[in-house]
Amino acid sequence: MAVNGFYVSKISDLSLKEFVLARQEYCHQYHLKGCTECMRLISAAKCILTKNVVKLQSVYVDHFLNKGSRYKSDKAVKWLMQLPVVVFPVKQHQRVALYVTESEGIQCSKIENLIQNLLEMQERKASELSKATLSYVIWPVQKQTRN
Repeated sequence: MAVNGFYVSKISDLSLKEFVLARQEYCHQYHLKGCTECMRLISAAKCILTKNVVKLQSVYVDHFLNKGSRYKSDKAVKWLMQLPVVVFPVKQHQRVALYVTESEGIQCSKIENLIQNLLEMQERKASELSKATLSYVIWPVQKQTRN
C-alpha cells in the first residue's frame, strides 16, 4: 500500500526477525529443500535486519534479480512487500532513491517530516542524505514505539 511515496507492507503482526523464523519453519514444512523463493526472502530480510536501512536497489539486485535482468523499482517493491518492511523515497542529487527498513514501529508521517527537515538542513552542507543519518533518524523512532 503506497501513501505519500511510502510503501508499507500489509504484514503488520510480525517483526522482521519473527518473519524470518516463521518463513524458515513454513518452508521447512511445506516446500522442497532449497526453495529459492523462501531463501531469497529470508536472505533479504536478514540483510535489512543487519543494516537497518538499505537502498532498495541494493537489496533487490543482491537477493532477487535474475542474471541478465534489469532493475525495475516497481518489481523490487513488489518483492519486498512480502516482508514486514517500509519502502520510502529520499531525494538525492535531483533524483529520488528508494530505501527499505523494518516496518515495526515506523510512523510514516513522522519519518517523512524528519527526512524532509534533515534534507533541508543538509542542503546547505551537502546534497545527499547518508545511510548512517537515515539509520540514526529511523531506529530511535522505532525503539521508542516498541517500549
